[in-house]
Amino acid sequence: NDRLPHALIFSGLEGVGKSSFAFRLARFLLTRDSSPMDGLFGGGEVTKIETLNSPASHPAQAQITSGGHPDLLFIERTFDEKKDRRSAQLDVDEVRRIAPFLRRTAAYDDGYRIVIIDDCDTMNRNSQNALLKILEEPPQKTLLILITHRIGALLPTILSRAAIINFQPLANDDIEKALAQKAPDIKGRELDFVIDYAQGSLGSALHVAQPHILL
Repeated sequence: NDRLPHALIFSGLEGVGKSSFAFRLARFLLTRDSSPMDGLFGGGEVTKIETLNSPASHPAQAQITSGGHPDLLFIERTFDEKKDRRSAQLDVDEVRRIAPFLRRTAAYDDGYRIVIIDDCDTMNRNSQNALLKILEEPPQKTLLILITHRIGALLPTILSRAAIINFQPLANDDIEKALAQKAPDIKGRELDFVIDYAQGSLGSALHVAQPHILL
C-alpha cells in the first residue's frame, strides 16, 4: 500500500546484515527529497524503486556516517569502561531517550525521524515497557527499527506492534564471495574451515578471518 510501518523488527542470526540493512534503509529515507509526488512511503503517486541506493553527494551522508544526523538516533548497550566491554543489558535510560527525540520536529523538510535499536533482545522488562509506550502511540513519520538476534526475548505486545522481517543465514557461496574481497589470501582448507565455522553468518566469518582482512 506504499506505506511504511512505524516499527520494524529485523530478526535473525547475528552477523547476517541486519544492522547494515537498517542503516541502508535509514540513509535511503533521509536522503530522499520529499515532494507531493514522492510516492514511496510518502503518499502521492507510487514511484518504482529498483534499489535502496542513496546519493553519495547528499549532505546528509556525512552526518549519518558520523552519527550526527539530527533525525537519526542510534540506541545501543552502553560501554562499561571498568570491565572494558558493553553492558549485558540495554539500559532503560537509553530507551527513554527515544520519546523526546521523536517528539521533536524533523530537521529537514518534514522528513522521517528514525530510531535504530541494536541488541533489543537484551532489554529487561522495564526497558521493554518503556519502548512499548512509544510503540502504542508513535508520532507521524517516525520509524523504529529493532534489531534482535533472539526474537523470543521480546514481549508479545511489542511483537504485535511491529512488522517482523526475518533475515536468513547467508549461503556459503555468498560468504565465500565476501571473503574473496575482504581476505583474498584465505584459501583451500582454511577457507573451508572459516565458511563451515560461520554457519551462514558473515560477521562470524570476518571475525575469524580478522588477521587476514584487507584495510
